[in-house]
Amino acid sequence: MAVNVTEKDFNVQIIDLDYGLKSEDPIRKLKVYSKRTFDKAHFPDKISRIFSPKKFNEKILQVYSRNRNKEVCEILNSASEEIVRNALKQRDQNKTPSNESDQKDEPRAKKRKC
Repeated sequence: MAVNVTEKDFNVQIIDLDYGLKSEDPIRKLKVYSKRTFDKAHFPDKISRIFSPKKFNEKILQVYSRNRNKEVCEILNSASEEIVRNALKQRDQNKTPSNESDQKDEPRAKKRKC
């Protein structure tokens, strides 16, 4: 039996996660207190690379199924993964050597049961 998926079967949300600073480095806004001068904040002299990512924002694709049919959930999951893969492939084709990062972005899909 063929399964038909309609717009009523799912909801899609695209979330921009950017710490409220768009593409600006949030670490540059960091102020720390010293145990010697706890009444005055200052910018740290050295920042670990762990706390200095190359990108400061990300997009999250969330697909919610309103239909608990297992086949519908599998179709929606496959479609959302394909959308992310195609978006990353298109973004990689548009990259120039000057804006490439050292890290390769991979889709992070959290599969959940319907």
